[in-house]
Amino acid sequence: MDGTSSVREGAGAGAGERDGGRGGGPSGGHSGGHSGRQNGERIGGHIVADALLGQGVDTVFGVPGESYLAVLDGLYRHRDRIRFVVCRQEGGAAYMADAYAKLTGRPGVVMVTRGPGATNASVGVH
Repeated sequence: MDGTSSVREGAGAGAGERDGGRGGGPSGGHSGGHSGRQNGERIGGHIVADALLGQGVDTVFGVPGESYLAVLDGLYRHRDRIRFVVCRQEGGAAYMADAYAKLTGRPGVVMVTRGPGATNASVGVH
């Protein structure tokens, strides 16, 4: 799942509940609040960002990538409460998240793209 399909709040994503071409890329053309979708639908990436906030995450380290643009969009919606630290290399981002967690006692979160990004980040997950 690339995080761009919409899901109705409190419901699963059935075939009729996906975006359906309503112009819902990661930004979905929203202007604050929810994603501008109808019937209480939200982008999956926004749900992930909301869940991170609910778990007390205040800082995320990562290398931005196309595979999780919807999550980045969701994090941008919470930019006043969740800081995204842009890193140059995935392994370094993983080490930063690990050190942050050890030093602060807060969740250490790293986000990278699939494939080579995840492989590079695995160096910091030991």
